[in-house]
Amino acid sequence: MAKLNRLYKEHNFNAYVSDMISVNRSIPDIRSQSFISLDELKSPLREAVSTINVLRLVRTKRHEGLIRARLIGVQHSVAPVMIFLDAHVECFEGWLEPLIHRVLEKPDSVICPVLHTISSKNFKIIVHDTIYVGSFRLSDLVFDWIPIQQFDQLRRTSDIDVIRSPAFAGGIFAIQRKYFHNIGGYDAGMNLWGGENIEMSLRIWLCGGSVDIHPCSHIAHLFRQTNPLENDMKKELDSAAMRNNLRLAAVWMGHYKEYYNEPGLEKIDVGNISERLELKKRLNCRTFDWYIQNVYPGLYIPGQAERMGHIRNVEFDVCIDSGLNLLTSRVNALPCSNKSTQFWHLSKLNALQNDLGCIGHKLPLRANIDTDDENHDGDDDDDDDNSDNSRCSLERCDGGGVRQSWIYTKEQFLYNKFSNRCLGYMENKDGEWNLKASKCKQDTRFYWTWNT
Repeated sequence: MAKLNRLYKEHNFNAYVSDMISVNRSIPDIRSQSFISLDELKSPLREAVSTINVLRLVRTKRHEGLIRARLIGVQHSVAPVMIFLDAHVECFEGWLEPLIHRVLEKPDSVICPVLHTISSKNFKIIVHDTIYVGSFRLSDLVFDWIPIQQFDQLRRTSDIDVIRSPAFAGGIFAIQRKYFHNIGGYDAGMNLWGGENIEMSLRIWLCGGSVDIHPCSHIAHLFRQTNPLENDMKKELDSAAMRNNLRLAAVWMGHYKEYYNEPGLEKIDVGNISERLELKKRLNCRTFDWYIQNVYPGLYIPGQAERMGHIRNVEFDVCIDSGLNLLTSRVNALPCSNKSTQFWHLSKLNALQNDLGCIGHKLPLRANIDTDDENHDGDDDDDDDNSDNSRCSLERCDGGGVRQSWIYTKEQFLYNKFSNRCLGYMENKDGEWNLKASKCKQDTRFYWTWNT
């Protein structure tokens, strides 16, 4: 048990179980990191690699960090197509061919597989039914997963069409060698780890390429809660990530760089970015405004919305509140305050959105997602307003999807035309009051004002 706990602390996954699994474990076809001086990376790794003829093991002389280590790998590679993989992945049958086909078909693309999960506790493969794409927030430039944006879903005519992604995770992708060098590779001025994937995503999109996910390629990835290097060098990692983010913002985000704001940024020197600015000029790259309009229209931008402010029910003096955690919070109506969780945008895509996510609800079984009817009387649906299904939740924004679409009407309703529901402050059978998507009624429980 002591050994198990020690290994878990070092790696942030169950290394004891991992060591008992064959290095070439096979997982089925499911279609339609940086160097650390550890014993297992010495002779055991060399011996394992030596049994696979097509692999070469290249070692750095010192701890270079993820970004420079990958650049060293690029220098030693020879193939016309390069595949970048994390060490902690397992590939499903048929994972490679779709990636190769796409980069040959579209040489200016970065193509990524669909990622599934390897449990850090028992190494079980967890297959996800839903495909997500990459994104980030302006406030911290941290990568996150979001649903396929409505903007992009409508472009697809088949389940096997590639999916446009505003950003990619960074560790697992395919790219043509020539294009990688022409587009500027990795920013060698970045340190250690963090931000390189957002920088490369923006550069690819702004300079004429595309970032795509191929639904026919699947890889399982071990997602760790923290970087194991944080045990010994958390301060250095945090400082490197903020510096890297400042570099990418300064080069690629124009005036939007002002929205990136973390404590301590004023003390950080981004270094010389003249070479990256010259690259941007030479490639005749577009502006960040173009990226928002054409790639990621669902991006939350403080101050840019059809309406914004606190959403208040005057009769009950409560305001819509998101809570603090995207994964666990249920949107509710609470006593009005100055908390940021009560400040909302009504976006151009009709999303009720804040920096954490968007308000969504479960559509009734008889919802008509093609209707243009704007009759708000609610008499066409007999779903139970007191059911748990009518509760609203804070979700990752889907860029204009039907579950997250709200219209502010002249009656002061917040109305979803696809479900024929309105947001109301409702009392349930137990006497508790909650925010719910319910049948619209001329009732003070459904009247909302925007207070800026």
